[in-house]
Formats: sequence, structure tokens, C-alpha cells
Amino acid sequence: QMEREQAFDPAGFPQAGPFSRTFWQVVLGVLAVCTAVAWAGWFPEETIALRSKVSAFSSRHFLTISLALSVVTLIVLLLIATLVLQQFPNSGDEYAYLFQAHTFASGRLWNELPPLERFFTLNWIVEKDGKWVSLYPLGWPGLLTLGGLLGFPEWMVNPILASLSILVLILLAQRLEGTTVALVAALMFATTPFFLFNAASYFTHLPISLAALVLAYFCVRFCASGKAIDALL
Repeated sequence: QMEREQAFDPAGFPQAGPFSRTFWQVVLGVLAVCTAVAWAGWFPEETIALRSKVSAFSSRHFLTISLALSVVTLIVLLLIATLVLQQFPNSGDEYAYLFQAHTFASGRLWNELPPLERFFTLNWIVEKDGKWVSLYPLGWPGLLTLGGLLGFPEWMVNPILASLSILVLILLAQRLEGTTVALVAALMFATTPFFLFNAASYFTHLPISLAALVLAYFCVRFCASGKAIDALL
């Protein structure tokens, strides 16, 4: 049986053919959007009534839905981290973060080079002047170390930050567009594959996005209230 040849782009990624899985995902997505728009155009009264019901329900149960979405996201991420990624650093970047976090946990800023260090050379870990240290900034490894000191294993830190990101996003979107839009935005955010797999890994995307969301939230609060405490936060 002859295997079908797979084409790759210059970066080494497989190219999507005209009838690949990605193609059909895009087609189904476009059809779903078109169907929703057509429904709203053909049945305007029903659409307005449905929006009113959804808005009233989300307003009444806003806190419950927000917390439930955050908790469910955390559980899903813990399952992905355990069953799919197997709590393993699947890239040199992730290993470098863990390497530095373990160094901090041992009470050191760097490690001494081991004997025969050439056999232990790793990507993104520097060997210089007898020191063995991660190439990356110290903030994220420091957070991983803090998580360990609080009793959480390193693989749980990103999922916890991700669940907090959901709550901050909801608070931010609620201030800008109301409860219904806030919950829909959080649901879309929580079901994005890019979010799910990065939040279940050791990458730095989630702490950075959480910091950006917190910054945006307090900027919006400061613009509305003018209070110095919001500007400081």
C-alpha cells in the first residue's frame, strides 16, 4: 500500500491540502456563522426574544456561571496536562523554565557545571564561567518555584493561572460590554485550542496573558473612577 506524500512548507510544518481536516473545519465554521446571521435576518423577533432571555438568565446567574466556567476550565486543563501532555516539559523552553525553578527551590541562582559538561549541553541553558543557568528571565521560573512552596506541583501552576484569567476576562468584558458578552467572550476564550494546550503546558503564555488582562481591567477601572488606587494596581 502506497503512502500518500505529505507536503511541508519551508518552516517544516505540513501544508493543508484543499480537502484537509483544517479545510473542513474552516468550512464548517463559516457555515455556522452564516447560519446564525441568516437566522437573525429571517427571524428578527425571535432573535430579539432569545437575546432578552439569554441576557436575563446571564444577569441572574452571573456569579454562578462565572465561577462554574472557571472551575470547569481548571478541571479540563488538569486533565489535558495529565492525560495528553503527561505533565512533561515537551520542549527545550519548558525544560529551561523547570531547570531554573528547581535551581531557585534549592536556594541557588545558578548551578555549578557538572563533570563532562559537554555531554549535558541543553538548548536554552547557558554554560559560562563555571555556571549552569537558564537563558530566560527569572520571573516565570520564580512563579513556578512559588507554586511549589505553596504546595502545588509545577504542572498545576499554569492551569490555576488560566482559571484566574477566565475570571479577570469576565470582569473586564462585563465592564466594557455587559454580562452576556462577558460570558460569551470567556467561553470562546476557554475553548480555544491555543489557550487549552498552552495553559496545560509549562509555557509563559498564561502568566503573561493574565498580567495583561489585570492591567487592562484596572486601566478601565481607572478611566471610569479616576482613583489613584486603580492606577497603582
